[in-house]
Amino acid sequence: MKNLIKIVCVFSLAVFAYAGYGFYGDAFIVAAKSAQSGAMGGTGLTSLDGIASVVSNPAGLVGFRQKEVFTQYRSLFGLASQNSIGISMPYGKYQVGAMLNVVGVQLYRRDDILTQIPNINERREYVRDFLATDKFYDLESALLLSAAGEEAIEIKPGWSFDRFTIYLQYGANVKFIYKALDGHSALGAGVDAGIRFLIPGNEVFYIKKLGTIALGLNMENIVQSPVIWFDKLRDYGNMRINGGLALHQPIEALKSEVRLVLDGVIFESRFFPDYGVRYGLQWRVKDFLDIRLGKDLSAVTGGVGLLLPVLQGKMRVDYSIQYHEIHWSHLITLSYYWGGE
Repeated sequence: MKNLIKIVCVFSLAVFAYAGYGFYGDAFIVAAKSAQSGAMGGTGLTSLDGIASVVSNPAGLVGFRQKEVFTQYRSLFGLASQNSIGISMPYGKYQVGAMLNVVGVQLYRRDDILTQIPNINERREYVRDFLATDKFYDLESALLLSAAGEEAIEIKPGWSFDRFTIYLQYGANVKFIYKALDGHSALGAGVDAGIRFLIPGNEVFYIKKLGTIALGLNMENIVQSPVIWFDKLRDYGNMRINGGLALHQPIEALKSEVRLVLDGVIFESRFFPDYGVRYGLQWRVKDFLDIRLGKDLSAVTGGVGLLLPVLQGKMRVDYSIQYHEIHWSHLITLSYYWGGE
């Protein structure tokens, strides 16, 4: 227990040491995606495990049946930053976790950005409003409390086909939100829920050595999460349903595994719809080195990951980079996990 307290304290100090303001205060869910997700084009419905998965799909929390602490820092396009800390552990047949994420704005006037938009009709009114001031502030913090479980489902197709087992993983987030926007503040709450199916491809399709097929579905802001501003204005979180498909393919000759991932938005209730498909690829070599590439809705992404033995557990270090027309975005994630069932 003392070692756990020490580890959590170290991770907490790391978060506060890098604490700063982010750029898109209303996009904390997007900004909080882990380095593994960021490097793979922002995907995460089917191929993330542990506490880092809960932002994309809380069902992935049960992918690690171990104790885990997590922290990350992100430089957002040279303008600001984002940081978070999380912890996860087994609880009976479930895996439970908590994550605190902070995104915000401390943005000075940037005439160089404004002049990069040649067509004045494309300049949104609110962008012109805050860029015309000396400074603009926005802060959003979110506490996510998560739980996930797994059920084995035996499939019996009929007398002429072999039985096989698929695994249903399911999870949910309860989140509490605090916002501070240019002198105004608000409180909010919401619920996310997701599922993931892991299907043995070789048993279903009778293709020798075919890997696991993963299907994922996640709904953000069920019943559109309410946000109440202290000046009596009302707002709500954007309801969004995402779907994903992946192939986790072992390559025995190279002692490695390749993951091919595809995610897309199925439904979005309002605000800036970002319909489109995200692609990702991960090559894991000997459970030590991960090489990742991806394509999100606007740019190519990439990154690497290392898994290192530390004390009685393992430390994972992940890094991703994404190009934006304003600037590069860099993200580093650290996670330490130990124990297990």
